[in-house]
Amino acid sequence: MRRLSLVHIETLCCIARVKTFTAAAERLHTTQSTVSARVREMEVSLGVKLFSRHGRTVELTALGREFVLRAQPLLLQLNGLADMLESGERAPVRVRIGGGPSTMSWLPDVLRQVMDAMPNLAYDLEIGTSAELVQSVESGRLDLGVLAASSLDVTKLDACSLGTEPMQWYVASDLDAAVAGAPPQDLIDRLAVLLMPRSSFYHLRGINALREHGIAPRRLNTCNNTAVMLSLVEGGNGIGLIPERLARASAQAGHIVRVLEQVKVQPIEYMIVRQRDDELPHLDLIIELAMQASRAVLDQMS
Repeated sequence: MRRLSLVHIETLCCIARVKTFTAAAERLHTTQSTVSARVREMEVSLGVKLFSRHGRTVELTALGREFVLRAQPLLLQLNGLADMLESGERAPVRVRIGGGPSTMSWLPDVLRQVMDAMPNLAYDLEIGTSAELVQSVESGRLDLGVLAASSLDVTKLDACSLGTEPMQWYVASDLDAAVAGAPPQDLIDRLAVLLMPRSSFYHLRGINALREHGIAPRRLNTCNNTAVMLSLVEGGNGIGLIPERLARASAQAGHIVRVLEQVKVQPIEYMIVRQRDDELPHLDLIIELAMQASRAVLDQMS
């Protein structure tokens, strides 16, 4: 039986992240046939099937997911150790990160977990729209962008999924008592609707969800900051479409309540993007840690 090497484990974890053998070969600077050969060697050595194919993409089997779950932390620690030894010192590593407004409901928790695992990391955080973040990463002004997946073209970048977050309609508790039992259109007629700006694709999702139920907002207000939107809703400024995690504490305290629960809005899928040829030390480690932490945080809401 051939023993597994770090190259095998690195290959498996890379395929699990990028979903295709071709993309993994590009990231690992090798050929697709080499990647395929490594997978075959692993499956023969372990005596189990690690991947199942779905068209052009591959998915880990249950045993493959368990293997990656156990192997990935070890690989990350070894990569971090190698980077530290190569640097010869423990000078802070500074990374320029961009985040979309809606990510602020959970990104602080993710950054804290990443920094707990990488005490030598420092970051510069910039908030912007998804379009602005994609442009900044493409130009090299930002190293990483954390944003909502949308119709934006990110084919020039490496993109990894960070999970999804539900969006819900909320209103101030005292307003809910005043309009209790009102049909959805009557509720919308009485209260303003508060959404992200028209340039945001969350805006379109909210409008489309209302239209699917035959609801037409009479008054439509916008705000480009979800935390401020929450404050506006708490202050009685209408019905707002808010990320569930951001609204949770206010809802638990009784300041706001859900409304229009029949008007379902598709959850937001988040992703982290970087330049494909970016060789910044620690960047792969940061992305792996961010993927693990974000999925753990977002899974708490599912």
